[in-house]
Amino acid sequence: MDIGSKIGLKRGKARVPAFASGQRMNRIFSLDGVSKVFVTEDGREVRALDDVSLAGATGEFLCLLGPTGCGKTTLLRLLAGLEVPSRGEVRVQGLPPDKTFRSIGYVFQQGALFPWRTALGNVLFGLEARKWPKAEARKRARECLSLVKLDGVENAWPHELSGGMQQRVAIARAVALEPSLLLLDEPFGALDEKTRRDLQEELLRLWEESGVTLVFVTHNVEEAVSLGQRVVVLGMNPGRIEEEFRVEIPYPRDPLSPAFVETMIEIRRSINDIVT
Repeated sequence: MDIGSKIGLKRGKARVPAFASGQRMNRIFSLDGVSKVFVTEDGREVRALDDVSLAGATGEFLCLLGPTGCGKTTLLRLLAGLEVPSRGEVRVQGLPPDKTFRSIGYVFQQGALFPWRTALGNVLFGLEARKWPKAEARKRARECLSLVKLDGVENAWPHELSGGMQQRVAIARAVALEPSLLLLDEPFGALDEKTRRDLQEELLRLWEESGVTLVFVTHNVEEAVSLGQRVVVLGMNPGRIEEEFRVEIPYPRDPLSPAFVETMIEIRRSINDIVT
């Protein structure tokens, strides 16, 4: 019996998968044979992704894991409709992302808050753009700030907030529009360990309460195992999906538990095999 079967970790070559063994997946997004090529200023072609096929289930928490430069952010931007594939097909709720962008939320690596808007003003931005009634929009924005435990900072400017608080505002702004699919690009990478763990807990709570599908990009194995129901490992040069792991450890996950440690070892072993 191998380590994975002992700890309830299922692994295998990534493909368009069923969400759970014996269960038909209710897909919210899919990539089918997707490649992405960028052309540099000197005319060279750089293949960021090559022949990627992946699907996500409604309500799933999926982590994309891999070294810097493996195409994780490019994959996320394709799902958001911020990039178009050079080859292959991307679908969100059965349609191209540019047709379903209203159901997609995006949180960048650093909060990307508007410095000329308060915390409340930042969360209001998307609601105002969609012409929500003013009173209803302010009520919704305050609810979302409360959801990420930022009651009382509505009038604070971004420069007055810590890095962790800025990311909470960014998450509140993204969820204010009630997306079906929330994409997060290494949102906690620049934070200290305690703040990162606190925000991980907040994100899990938000996911459990809202039912939103989350796709979370990270290069941190511990973070991926802490959060993801499924961890997809990407290789690089060019970026390809190499392997996937289903993490069946109950939440909340104890990083010191034998199951957690063994899962990290198994995934790190996979990454080492890919990059060496």
